[in-house]
Amino acid sequence: MNERVRMIKFEHFRGLPANEFKLKGKNLVILGTNGKGKSAFVDGIEFVFSGQVARFTGAGTGSISHDDAVKNVRTGGDPKVVIALSPSNGEISRKLSSDTLELTNRQPINDFFTQHPKVDGFVLRRAKILDFVCDQDADRYQKFVQLLGITKVDRFQRSFVEAERQANIAVGRTKTSHQTNLALFKDPVSGFVPTNLAQVFAQIAKTVKAFGLEIEKWEDLESRLPLLKAKRPQANRKKIDAITRALVSIETPLAIVPDADVKTVNELRGKIAELAVSSADAPRSSIIEEGRCYFAGHNDETHCPLCETQLEQPLDALLARLKERGEALQELRNAMSKRAAAFGRLKQYAVSIADLLKKDLAHSGLFETATLTELRGARAKALRFTRFLARAEKDDFVEYVVVPEGLQAIAEIRKAVAVALNKQKDALVPPDSAKLEAAIALLERGIASWQDVEKAESAFAGSREILRRTTIARECFSSAREGAIQQVFTKISGKVLDYYKVLHDFADGGEASECTALEFKPTSRAATGGLRLAIQFLGLANSKDPRAFLSEGHLDSLGLCLFLAAVRIFNPPGTLLVLDDVLTSIDKEHRRRVGELLFTEFKDFQIILTTHDDHWNELLQKSARVMGLQNQWQYIQINGWSVDTGPVISVSESSWEFITENLTEANYRNLGGPFRVVLEDFLARSAAKIELKVRFKADGKYTAGDFVLAGIADELRKLLINADSTKEGAIGIDLARVLGQGDLINFLCHNNPGRLEVTFDQARDFISGLRSLLTRCEEHKLIKGK
Repeated sequence: MNERVRMIKFEHFRGLPANEFKLKGKNLVILGTNGKGKSAFVDGIEFVFSGQVARFTGAGTGSISHDDAVKNVRTGGDPKVVIALSPSNGEISRKLSSDTLELTNRQPINDFFTQHPKVDGFVLRRAKILDFVCDQDADRYQKFVQLLGITKVDRFQRSFVEAERQANIAVGRTKTSHQTNLALFKDPVSGFVPTNLAQVFAQIAKTVKAFGLEIEKWEDLESRLPLLKAKRPQANRKKIDAITRALVSIETPLAIVPDADVKTVNELRGKIAELAVSSADAPRSSIIEEGRCYFAGHNDETHCPLCETQLEQPLDALLARLKERGEALQELRNAMSKRAAAFGRLKQYAVSIADLLKKDLAHSGLFETATLTELRGARAKALRFTRFLARAEKDDFVEYVVVPEGLQAIAEIRKAVAVALNKQKDALVPPDSAKLEAAIALLERGIASWQDVEKAESAFAGSREILRRTTIARECFSSAREGAIQQVFTKISGKVLDYYKVLHDFADGGEASECTALEFKPTSRAATGGLRLAIQFLGLANSKDPRAFLSEGHLDSLGLCLFLAAVRIFNPPGTLLVLDDVLTSIDKEHRRRVGELLFTEFKDFQIILTTHDDHWNELLQKSARVMGLQNQWQYIQINGWSVDTGPVISVSESSWEFITENLTEANYRNLGGPFRVVLEDFLARSAAKIELKVRFKADGKYTAGDFVLAGIADELRKLLINADSTKEGAIGIDLARVLGQGDLINFLCHNNPGRLEVTFDQARDFISGLRSLLTRCEEHKLIKGK
């Protein structure tokens, strides 16, 4: 991005009633103690990009009114924040009273806003610095998924997982059906328990072969049955046949009550009703999803593409609402799908009971009156239950599903009937004909049931094949997805470790990073996703949770490195990077390293820092100058705040610019602080270049007097004259104007009652001499940073 923030202007916004901050495309450091408006400045940036200030909304904010919190308490006007950009000279602005963002109608301005990361991707506040370290795996994963822009891919992943789950359920259902059908051919006496239809056929073929008959296919059974029956004695033949046919039906096991399905339909009934009441979006689910995808890809859209009316809320808020509605609809669809599947299995259960009892009743002439009444009553209950389920499946049905009493009790009655019929049959069959009758009964069962068994076996095999394919599809998709994501995670973890070492590895061996390796590892939560963060501590073989080993300060620096690595990898160059007072628990030495990291790794970002640490502010200024980056940074110090005027700013631009603007007869007496900054900067950088020996100070805070006592004036005079002897007189004058005016700077300071002793001409001579010395030293390479 070529656009840079030139100015940010606030009107009636929080503690900034009418304030503007000129950045001129540079990086900015705002120094000030708590309660001076630093965070309000960051709030304003967030407000422009998202339409709200997140810390005043959502969970944990209690009774906070967002709009009241955003307004200035005294002015009562409509809060407004304006971000002016250069070189296009366009603006992005937002008012609280309007849900529409105002953009200058120029392509660079539109590109800047639409391509810029969302607030969470470029603003880091002190309260959020540990989020990446301390988040739950699922929350951390979702943040990176959003940064990666693969939320659609994750929805596909959930679809694959759900398909595999449904296929597993189908396998269980068809397996039960298959086993129920095969149970008819069990023979406890011989220990025959078939597991497939081929075993049943082999058993039947073996049985009839003992009577001199052969079968090659199932269809042969019909022709072999009369031949077997012909071998019977004539007595009681019809009676035995009737009992055998009845036993084929009555010995077929009833389906088992699916208690889990009953529990599912009852538990989901209330949940679906609640979700349906809270959302009227069910008929509009596809439109909502399409709308979310459309607006996500058209960040500049200001009107609804369907009704063409102007959008009434910020695009970020609209997308968040569409996402929320989509997730609620997905939850509703999932619940309805699970409930419908459970109802399907319950209806299948009820129908199978009714059908089997109908077959039993076809042999009613063999049953006692009481048994007949029980069977008819049970079938009537099964039919009523089937009709009840059809009604209960409707959305407005309020009764709980309960399996009628007696449906399972009928299984015991049928067993008793089967025992009684077998006794009757045994009494009718001569002892020498028992094997023959058993063979006839087996053929009867085969003729009546082999096609049902074949159908159940085919369904079981088909469901297993579907499960196999869905598992392969899910694994392939997951593998490809996780492989691609892991590459990014590996890249991130490498970048984080590099940054962490920048902060904690010291060349002299005084400190070495205790994190010898760092990894992001997706967890096995395939549907929802999880991302584990672990470190190797002091070279230990196993990776550990960093919270168990790192101090608070080191956890803070790790969290900062995580955020910066994400910015470096995901955010386009030229975008903003805002760090709001994030170094609270990081000590001074490591703060210096943070500055170096920002200077070297984020040159192509526009950085905005707020801090209450004047030491770090000073380090940043000195480091930037020594590295030759002083023209890319500027510094604001907030000395006070009032409810009517907002922040009281002491230096509105970099020190040289401020001096240039205020070196006038009316304002020069306010330049003591800036004079001190530019003088000490010049002396420190020139002393470093000429390797001047200055008395060591433990706190590292050197003043102009320290360099003067070390003889810097003599050293610079000698080196400058050696470089250009023709300018010896001018060099002497410059040195005298800068270092020969005694306590000029102290006299100019606000807390010095004698500051009026310094005249405007003295101040002008001082800064003229310093500019001249700076130019001479830069020309002859006697100063660092140029």
